[in-house]
Amino acid sequence: MLSHTDDPHVICSQTWRANFARLAAAGLSFDLQVFAGQLRDAARLAADYPDVRIILDHAGMPIHRDAAALVQWRDDLALLARCENVTCKISALGTLDHRWSVASLRPLVEGVIEVFGSSRSMFASNFPVDGLYSSMPMLFDAFAELVVELTPSERDDLFRRTAWETYRLPGQIPTVERP
Repeated sequence: MLSHTDDPHVICSQTWRANFARLAAAGLSFDLQVFAGQLRDAARLAADYPDVRIILDHAGMPIHRDAAALVQWRDDLALLARCENVTCKISALGTLDHRWSVASLRPLVEGVIEVFGSSRSMFASNFPVDGLYSSMPMLFDAFAELVVELTPSERDDLFRRTAWETYRLPGQIPTVERP
């Protein structure tokens, strides 16, 4: 995980990338947590290593949520979404918005689904950290409300199928039950 105090361009370093490249041969995926301002570097990384499955955590950490910042976040997210080896976790949105509401989450959730599609997007939590600002039932209800207009298949992607396939879990996909 990168933090704002670390080198914001560490994923561009030769040493880091040489080690990252080793993931493909090992058949491993990589959960990448970057901030919105690092999405372009993440897109270059994904394009340069198409054999490494990358899971973008926390929807690219859109900290700033004014209109201009959201447009930039969405545009940069779309660059990353062009790489077929990337899926996106819609998670930790309340970590950056302690008074979140369905309305405040809507542009983020819809933005991810618009650029990645439901088959490459998945809902996730950031519990126990998210527990400081909400409960699992509150979060689940918000996600369910945000996708009520989607098809049952698209909702199934977001709540089950994408995660199951992305993480290559064995067996049949279990039924999701409300927490």
